[in-house]
Amino acid sequence: ALRFVLTSIVKDIPSEPKPNNRIGFSIFEKKIYAIRNNAKKQAAAYLKTRGIDAGTLPEDAFYQSNSQDGLASSIVFVDSEKRLINTRKLTLEKGQYFNDGTLYNSVYDAMYKPSDEWVFLVEGCINSLSLQGYSSLAFFSADNNFNDYPKLEKYVREKRVVLAFDNDAAGDMLTTRMLSLIVDNELGNIVVSQLLLPPKVDLNDLLREGQL
Repeated sequence: ALRFVLTSIVKDIPSEPKPNNRIGFSIFEKKIYAIRNNAKKQAAAYLKTRGIDAGTLPEDAFYQSNSQDGLASSIVFVDSEKRLINTRKLTLEKGQYFNDGTLYNSVYDAMYKPSDEWVFLVEGCINSLSLQGYSSLAFFSADNNFNDYPKLEKYVREKRVVLAFDNDAAGDMLTTRMLSLIVDNELGNIVVSQLLLPPKVDLNDLLREGQL
């Protein structure tokens, strides 16, 4: 159970067919196809170092990108509409990531559970994976100026929404943005709460410290 106080403050996506030999697939579609067909052993090992058991995750929760010589180089996350490839080097515990495609209004929903009453909104995909027992959505980055309320509504309508962004400037910006999006558009019968995290600590930090 989560040990932090929730302070009250106010469907399935169909999978795309695999690219075949027909003419017309974009370079981006071919990238996704290649990534989805890579083995994921090293990416799974990386997740283990972050306290996450890859064996219990949905099949499409993560992928692995390999360098030109065939060696594993990155763990990869793909958004709900297959228009963004979010890549993080396996050599870094935390650090820089690279977005290829369209970040704006993209959402990572591999850990979303339509039947759950609660849904956690988080920044990065690793934080979403850290909440394995809960339904969650990730927005990849604070630079994602998400404002697509019809897209958000299908995930949060009649749910108990928990804003679980990092307790820093970027997290505060995301919290304000998402709360305003929900309130301004009166998205369904929604209860919104905020998970107050310690400063400079994210959900994955808490998972590895045994506090989730």
